[in-house]
Amino acid sequence: FRMRPLKMREGKTFDESQEGQDVVVLGGIAKDALFGKEATAVGKSVTVNKRTYRVVGVTQDEKQEQSLLSAGSLQNLVYLPYPRLKSIQPDLQT
Repeated sequence: FRMRPLKMREGKTFDESQEGQDVVVLGGIAKDALFGKEATAVGKSVTVNKRTYRVVGVTQDEKQEQSLLSAGSLQNLVYLPYPRLKSIQPDLQT
């Protein structure tokens, strides 16, 4: 989040104390698809690649931002702490 600061719709981004935990920040589109537009996602669980994560935040939708990393929008992403991702997938190339 240092490289690309995000506005939050719910909750917050993860901090250094959570970098080793199974936590995620959802993009707004991903949150709406998983939990609906009216429901809150913070504190709920999502499963990514057969691993369960606790939602700590949801990003605020901006105008449709295009990204090669997601299906048409940066709001359709799931953010994981990088140190946690590397501990789960040590062979991950960065």
